[in-house]
Amino acid sequence: MNLPGRHTVDTLLKGYLEGLEATPGTHKSHFAFVEGIKDLFNTMLGGQLLYRFERQQYAGVRAHNPEIPE
Repeated sequence: MNLPGRHTVDTLLKGYLEGLEATPGTHKSHFAFVEGIKDLFNTMLGGQLLYRFERQQYAGVRAHNPEIPE
């Protein structure tokens, strides 16, 4: 498996936000909700969403890419 994947959570959420921007009547709370989803994913990824063997691989990727959030 190659990391990072072709479709990241960030690109999926950006696409969703672009759709929201094109939708009339979109509330600011929708944008805040999407940012909350992104923060939750980044917080939960290393400790809860990955399998035990994937956590080591993720730590290695993060060591080589310091811009990846913790």
